Amino acid sequence: SWKSSRDNLRWVFKLKEGATFHNGREVTAQDFVYTYTRILDPRTESGASALLMRIKGATDFIEGKTKTVEGL
Repeated sequence: SWKSSRDNLRWVFKLKEGATFHNGREVTAQDFVYTYTRILDPRTESGASALLMRIKGATDFIEGKTKTVEGL
């Protein structure tokens, strides 16, 4: 499930307890941070990066000013 703040600047996602990948490893919040960071990484040339540009720090990350995305 998920919810957002009234101003839509903060989103909270609740992971389903016990959710696993095909290999049995449990899904974690860090998996989503990794995935969104990878999508935003210019080296991947992902067309989906435009969908994540509103995340705080996305532009700085893409421009190489930071090594992480602040809002993740």
